[in-house]
Amino acid sequence: MKQLIFTLAVLLITSASFAQKTTSTSESSKVTVTDDTNQYSINAKFTKPLAPKLLTLITKTLNTPKDDHDGTQSWVLGVTYSVKLEPHKLTVQLNKEIATAKQIKNFKQMGEKIQDVLNK
Repeated sequence: MKQLIFTLAVLLITSASFAQKTTSTSESSKVTVTDDTNQYSINAKFTKPLAPKLLTLITKTLNTPKDDHDGTQSWVLGVTYSVKLEPHKLTVQLNKEIATAKQIKNFKQMGEKIQDVLNK
């Protein structure tokens, strides 16, 4: 019985250490979301002019961009997170080891909304 419990515990820990990766593709976009123990990330490419919708969505979560030039908006908080929105590409990185529980929750909610926008 102890061996069974130990085996189940090892399997649970092992499965938790692997990243949960979700990739979705539509006619005009590809989105990959990775959520592992240490990091949450979103990488998206899109052909439709969706940057304005994404900008509005991201701004609701992170306020105004820290850097805005040449059609590229950036939000950065030290090594905690970085978000870069270009006309046809989005990159989101969140260091879950440093981020607060609220930041992690907000980024995951934002990620779900981003996926909804890009998969329409």
